[in-house]
Amino acid sequence: MSRALLAPLLLWAACQATGARRPPEPDPTIWRAERTRLSLLAAGRCMEQGDAQGARRELEEAVRIGAESAAVHLMLARIAIDGGDVAGAEAALARAGALDPSDGAVDFTRGLLEEARHRYEAAAAAHERALAKRPGDETALLARCRALRAAGRADEAKALLDGALGASPGAPSLLHAKGEILLGEGDPTAALALFDRALDADRGHARARRGRAVALHRLGRHREAYAALDGAPPREAGRAALLAGEYAAAAAALAAHLATDPDDADARLDLSRALMLGGRRAEALDAVAALLARRPGHAAAVLHLGHLRMEEGRYDLAGAAYALAIDLGVDPALARPLRERALELAGQRP
Repeated sequence: MSRALLAPLLLWAACQATGARRPPEPDPTIWRAERTRLSLLAAGRCMEQGDAQGARRELEEAVRIGAESAAVHLMLARIAIDGGDVAGAEAALARAGALDPSDGAVDFTRGLLEEARHRYEAAAAAHERALAKRPGDETALLARCRALRAAGRADEAKALLDGALGASPGAPSLLHAKGEILLGEGDPTAALALFDRALDADRGHARARRGRAVALHRLGRHREAYAALDGAPPREAGRAALLAGEYAAAAAALAAHLATDPDDADARLDLSRALMLGGRRAEALDAVAALLARRPGHAAAVLHLGHLRMEEGRYDLAGAAYALAIDLGVDPALARPLRERALELAGQRP
C-alpha cells in the first residue's frame, strides 16, 4: 500500500487507540468547487497547448467524480463543436443548462453550435438570449451580428454594430465586424476605411489586417494587399488569400500552417476548399480525407466532401455524404436539397 493511502488509515487507528476525536471530514461542497476549479485550469492549459483530447479527459474525470459545473460542461461542448461532434455538444449543453439555466454562456455556446450546423436563424436567436443575459458583452454581440449576416439579415447586424459603435467608437473588433459586412455588400472602399480605423486602434488585430488585405485586393491594389499580409501568420495569410480568390497562395500558406499545427481542423478544411476552388480536386480530397481521419464525425467536413463528390461527378457518393452530414447535425434545410439534387443526377429517386 502506498504511503499516500496508508497515512489516513494510520491516523484513524491512532485516534481509535487514544480515544481522540477524529479530524472533521472536509466540506464536500468546498471540495467539489475546488476540484472543479483545478479541472478547468488543467483543461485550459491543455487547450492552450492544442491538446483538446487531454482537456476532454480532465473534464470527463471531473464529471465522473462529481466535481461538475455548468462551466465544465460548456468547455466540453466547445471541444465537441470544434471537433464537429454535434451529438456530444448537444449532450454537454443539455447538462450545462440543467445545472445553470440562467447562465448566458449556455445560450452563447448554443449559438456557436447552431452556427456550426448552418442554422443561422437559430444561432442569432441564441446569441440574442445570451446578450440579454449579459448586456454589453462584446463577444455575444459580435456573435449575433455574425449569425444575422449569415442569415441574410445584414441590415440588422449593421444597426446593432452602429449602436455599439456609438458607445465605443474606436472598438477595433466592432469596426472590423462592420467592415466585413460592407465588404460582403460589395463596398471595399468603405470597408477599407473601417479596417484602417481598427488597425489604428490595435495594430495587432489579425482579422482587421486580413480584411484590409482582401479589400485592397478587390480594389485592384494587389501589391498593397500582399504587403498588408507581410509578416502575418500563415493561418491568417491563407484565410485572406482564400477570401480574395488567390487559391494557390491560400493553399501554400495553409499547408505551411498545418505543418506546425496539424490538428487545426478549420485550417485543414480551408485548405481543402482552396485546393478545390483552384482546380486541384484530388489534393482537395486528400486534405478532407486527412481531416476526417482525425475527426471522423466532423459535420462540416462531411458536407464539404459532398461538394467535392459533386465536382467529380460521383453523384451517388455525394448523396451519401450529404445524408451523413444531416445525420451529424448539419441543417437539413441546407443539406437535403443538395442530397436530392445529387440523387437526381445519379438517376435515383430522392
